Amino acid sequence: MGKTFGIIDMHQKTKILIFKGLLCSVCFALAVQLSGCKEAPAQKAKNEKQKKGSDAVYVETSALQQGPVSAYLQASGVISAKREVTLMSQRAGRIVRVSAEEGDVVKNGQSLGQLDNERETILLRRATLQLERLTKEKSRVQKLVAEKIQSEETLENLNYSMEEATLAVNEAKKNLRETQLRAPFTGVVVKRHWETGATANPAAPAFVLSDFSRLEVRLGIPEDRLANVEKAQRVEVYPLAAPSKTFTGEILRIHPAVNPQSGTVEIVVALKPDAFLKPGMFIRARIHTDHKAQATLAPKKSLLYEDDRAYLFRLIKKDDAMQAEKLYVQPGLSNGDMVEISGDINTSDQIIVQGQSGLKNGTAVKTTMTLPVEDSNDKREKRRYGKRK
Repeated sequence: MGKTFGIIDMHQKTKILIFKGLLCSVCFALAVQLSGCKEAPAQKAKNEKQKKGSDAVYVETSALQQGPVSAYLQASGVISAKREVTLMSQRAGRIVRVSAEEGDVVKNGQSLGQLDNERETILLRRATLQLERLTKEKSRVQKLVAEKIQSEETLENLNYSMEEATLAVNEAKKNLRETQLRAPFTGVVVKRHWETGATANPAAPAFVLSDFSRLEVRLGIPEDRLANVEKAQRVEVYPLAAPSKTFTGEILRIHPAVNPQSGTVEIVVALKPDAFLKPGMFIRARIHTDHKAQATLAPKKSLLYEDDRAYLFRLIKKDDAMQAEKLYVQPGLSNGDMVEISGDINTSDQIIVQGQSGLKNGTAVKTTMTLPVEDSNDKREKRRYGKRK
């Protein structure tokens, strides 16, 4: 009997222990669940933040600039000498001497070539002798007329003969002069056609002479931009042979009519003399039409357009995350890769120049750029040195 009661008591103790164990397990599970419920919002926010960060678009930014900006009208043309002539012989004959070569600088009146002048020299001598004979004859006749030995009519006929002889001498001098080809002005020989021993033809070119001291270029300006140009306006010239070199000139004259085929107006630009510039050079010209000494400049590639309105994206920081803010701006003068902008924008703003085509206002972005934030010294030290112990 006592043994039976002992066994029953042992079973009751076992049940009590099992019940206590189950109760502890339930309490522990409830505590864990309650703790999880408290931490769920924070974890959820953290997850959302991480997800938002992973969805951010990588972009490239650039700072705005302050500086001068100018507006230009661009055109192209070929340099030419203001005065260039093709010289031809005034008479036919054998070429006995060539006195100038291509590239030579010749002065006004300098001989360029000589034709055979033996015949012209003989004719001049003959005409000169005839004039001298008539001159002596006139002196003798004048004395005879004074002595009433010769009539006045004889003297008058002699005067006519002398005039004819004088004309013959002048003609002979002219013919002799035409056997020599001379430079009509100081310039450079750019082409020589004459060859020693060849026969000169009055209809064939002999030399081409150019005045390098006055160079000009003719440019075609669209008629809708004609209001932007005027005489004496400054022009920058960039030769194809040396694109990095800049030469200057000014508008000399503007053609009074518009070319109906091309829709352009021809302007002539006088270039400042320079030994590097040569006729025939191809050049690109920029005509200054406007200038601002100080302007806010942004890269052209940062601008996008929507319904003919220009806009860009500015980098801002919101809720410890970087976002793209859409701003409408007004573009102005352009200078190379930069363009003047105006609008609700600050010179200290960072603007997005790469990766902005698919952005919207408020889109999360990532960049290597770190925007300045306001916080305490303690936070700055934590970012620099890590968490203090």
